[in-house]
Amino acid sequence: MNKKLATIAITALLSHGAAPSAHVRLDSPLLDFIDGKSYGINGKVYGLILQVRKNVREMLLGKKNEDKKLVGLYTFEGKTETIASLAKKEQSIYNSGDPAKIEALKKLLGEIKEDFLEITKGYVENIKPFKTQIYGLLQESCKAHNKPNSFLLRWGEELDGEAGRALREEVLTFKQFEQFCIDLADYLEDMAYSAVKAKALFIELIKQSKEKNN
Repeated sequence: MNKKLATIAITALLSHGAAPSAHVRLDSPLLDFIDGKSYGINGKVYGLILQVRKNVREMLLGKKNEDKKLVGLYTFEGKTETIASLAKKEQSIYNSGDPAKIEALKKLLGEIKEDFLEITKGYVENIKPFKTQIYGLLQESCKAHNKPNSFLLRWGEELDGEAGRALREEVLTFKQFEQFCIDLADYLEDMAYSAVKAKALFIELIKQSKEKNN
């Protein structure tokens, strides 16, 4: 872990931002099986959880600029936008019947979904060896947040080689994508809160990195 990555990771660890909902502690035996294990949620994977959580929140709500104001990562019709703001505007754009605007909105959604898949690729690759346990924890998180029909579960059950297929084919509106990102941020918050052994390993990685770069 280089110095720049360590700084990003520390920021992600300390920054909770505007979480869509409060975290819950996951207490399934599945977590005990992988928390802090070299083959499971180790320090590196915990860092990926924090980074994806941070990135998804920025996609949803924007990234803080030098003035500490949230600024959208995307541009639509010359204005900076977030997934949340586009979800609010979406229906009126469709109601306008303007084919150029509608097509531009659809194109932007496709591009943002590809951004999301790139952002989450490292996390998805690293959890493959214990995906069964992760899916069980996804179910626990969705149940705790009263979201039994979340697309997050559909995303979590994709088979190897199908990563991103469901997102590309089944999430067709910004409203759907917004809800998916909120649910994912909730789940990652739950994991960051619950995987205490992995968190300790991650903090040790940060400590070692700082010592190495000093």
